[in-house]
Amino acid sequence: MARQDGFDWIDDAFDDKKAAEELEAAQGPKGLGCALALAVVLVVAFSIFAFVGLVGALGSL
Repeated sequence: MARQDGFDWIDDAFDDKKAAEELEAAQGPKGLGCALALAVVLVVAFSIFAFVGLVGALGSL
């Protein structure tokens, strides 16, 4: 393995600025969580609507 000049692997774990940048990059866009929650709510609502419609259709037989 080649050693990188100027890289100290011991101090790297305690680099708060680098850790904050990596955390921010890993979290992704802020609106993504809201969009995902909205999509889940819509899927659940549509599933309930479809189930109620199916029960109504079977009840009319």
